[in-house]
Amino acid sequence: MFLAKQTVLSLYTEASESFARSTAAALAGDRSVQDKEHKRAEGLFKWAEKSEAASRLEAAISPAKSETGVPVLPSQLDSDPWVLNVFNGMVDLRSGILLFHDKTKLLTKMAPVQYDPDASLELWDHFLLDILPIQKRDTMSSDVLRQPSLARQTMISSWCAMEKEAQVRARFLTQYNAPSGITPP
Repeated sequence: MFLAKQTVLSLYTEASESFARSTAAALAGDRSVQDKEHKRAEGLFKWAEKSEAASRLEAAISPAKSETGVPVLPSQLDSDPWVLNVFNGMVDLRSGILLFHDKTKLLTKMAPVQYDPDASLELWDHFLLDILPIQKRDTMSSDVLRQPSLARQTMISSWCAMEKEAQVRARFLTQYNAPSGITPP
């Protein structure tokens, strides 16, 4: 309904712009443009007034209710916790592969970054070296991302903590055999 009302408001805006062009043409002495824009503005204004009626607004949106895929349930939005939407595509968090955007995924959130699998992660690398019993490698972050290891589990758990998704945390704990005493939420 909101978009239908916004459409009506845009009709009023368009009518105002036509009235302004009509006035400008009158000041310039261009009678034909003045008449044309004045008639257009009056027509748009009348159409906007009629379109404001509840029956007209309902008629505008009712066809969308029966279209396949238009009524979307909230549970369908952002339903894949392993996909991170970024400016240049979607990152599969299980593999680190950049995928093309896919509107069928119904993603409503986007991390405001360009994904670059070859980006330097110096701070992250130092963090991992400080807290985990791993050996230093030149391309540690990309190696870590692509192999099931304690470092990769740490990476995934960090994403989970940042995302605060109970479903993702539960999958992480069950997929990586959580230590005894820890149960998924």
